[in-house]
Amino acid sequence: MPFVFFILLILRGVASAQDPFDSLSAPPPAYPQVHGSSLYVPMRDGVRLAVEVLLPKDLPANSRIPAILRITRYGRAPVNGSIPPLDRFFAERGYARISVDERGTGASFGAVRYGKPTLGDMREILDWVVAQPWSNGRVGAIGVSYEGTTAELLAATGHPAVKAVIPRFPDFDYYTDLLFPGGIFNEWFVRTWAAATKRMDEGGAAKPVDGDSDRALLKKAIAEHAANFDLYANLKAVTFADDVQSGLGLSLRDQSTYRLRAEIEKANVPMLVWSSWYDAATAAGAIHRFRTFRNPQRVYLGAWSHGATNDANPFLASNTPVYPTREQELADSIRFFDIHLKQQPPPFRWEDRRIFYFTLGENRWKSTGKWPPGGLGTWTLYPRGGNTLVEFKPPTADSTMEGRLSAGHTTGTQNRWHTQMGGGDVIYAQREMHIEPLFGFSTAPLRQDVVITGQPVLKLRVALSKPDTKIFAYLDLVNEKGEARYITEGLLRTIHGRSKDDAPYDVVGGYYSFSKKDAVENPTELEIAMLPTSVRVPKGWRVRISLAGGDRDTFGGEDSRIRLLPGSKVEIPVERGVR
Repeated sequence: MPFVFFILLILRGVASAQDPFDSLSAPPPAYPQVHGSSLYVPMRDGVRLAVEVLLPKDLPANSRIPAILRITRYGRAPVNGSIPPLDRFFAERGYARISVDERGTGASFGAVRYGKPTLGDMREILDWVVAQPWSNGRVGAIGVSYEGTTAELLAATGHPAVKAVIPRFPDFDYYTDLLFPGGIFNEWFVRTWAAATKRMDEGGAAKPVDGDSDRALLKKAIAEHAANFDLYANLKAVTFADDVQSGLGLSLRDQSTYRLRAEIEKANVPMLVWSSWYDAATAAGAIHRFRTFRNPQRVYLGAWSHGATNDANPFLASNTPVYPTREQELADSIRFFDIHLKQQPPPFRWEDRRIFYFTLGENRWKSTGKWPPGGLGTWTLYPRGGNTLVEFKPPTADSTMEGRLSAGHTTGTQNRWHTQMGGGDVIYAQREMHIEPLFGFSTAPLRQDVVITGQPVLKLRVALSKPDTKIFAYLDLVNEKGEARYITEGLLRTIHGRSKDDAPYDVVGGYYSFSKKDAVENPTELEIAMLPTSVRVPKGWRVRISLAGGDRDTFGGEDSRIRLLPGSKVEIPVERGVR
């Protein structure tokens, strides 16, 4: 009997429409001039970190202001001595803007660290900040990407001065969210990022501190960076999330902020988190954090490139101006910091835990206090002969299909993974025009709009030609003209097994642990959780699921074959639909 969709109900807990950026404007500058300086701050072990300080000029005597930190491995300040617009924006509005080169980077001494090992340096920097004569003892942090992760790490220090952080597009779980999604090595990103940061560590992002006119100190610091380990070589040798990197002595799992739940919850630091449906797996990380961490969180899930520099909505032209505007982004950030660092009253009823998410196709914002939002049903589809997806379970004879998983497939060089390097636009061209046909299945044209919100999950019973197979699954929408729009994807390397410890469902990996102890040799049942999305599928369009064995411009891959056995199905969370 065909599945009957749930109609979207207006019930408590159901997502409501709400644009979080409507009518936002930043306060005018309180200080038209700013003053910058830089110095070394020594750590307890003698390693000196380079620190940039930007203050409002001509602060009244005895003024006390909060500080906003940026902790980076990309260079604390431009080497030409200019002041970045964001730094100036905060200083002009009564904040101290403090930027720090992490050890082993920029003009700082020592060798690089990642994740939890950086917390000690952060605590000592915080001690130094609150000891300054201008400090009011309250500190926040903001950053994009790597610097978004360090902003979140600041909340894990347990330092009483930390009162608010804005992690924008951070990596919550280094393994699943970026470097090994589905257990598959992100070859292009790691190779490219490792080469870029190596050039920075060799002096490409190193501004000398004040007084180092002959750059003698800078040269000594850069010489110490030679001890930084080869990240690409280290990660190339990793298979599982708990494999220890030889250069650091820690696994990717133990470097990730999701492992610092106890510390972050105890500190109870409010977070304003930005992520995107089209930026690696940052949206999945944001949802994972919201579902598992109890600290106050206000989360934005939009349709942007990395850092919200471009609009990535596939239902709009690629040159559509980004929304919110840069001015609205800044207004939202300063409002958040004014509430928590200057203790100003909120301009409206401020909810401590809320997700604001953008539904593609409807092109509007919604909000919810829980995830998944209330009122969802499950649309179950079954693959069958003729490359179709049907709502009723097909007979056994019509539900065994075999196909090729092609390694020659590509999603191009402007996909959700490539935008992580520099924030370039996310563009998936009409996919039939530049890739070979894939093994896939599609529905009949829909008889009414359907809204998908959450994570489609492929539950497959399989026979594989290779025990170690990489599977790339894609969800496209195909219009009446046969033109496809990429919506989301799921990845899985099949040697990874379901957790044997009854671990809770993970947003990215399903029930997979990606631990060495759970590895399997010849899997027969797979569960591929696609990355989350929210999209309206128009009447007359089709939903298509395609499978490949690689994404050659990002992950590489290998040709193989797959046989889908009876019982395979796709489960799609929907807000509304028809029979």
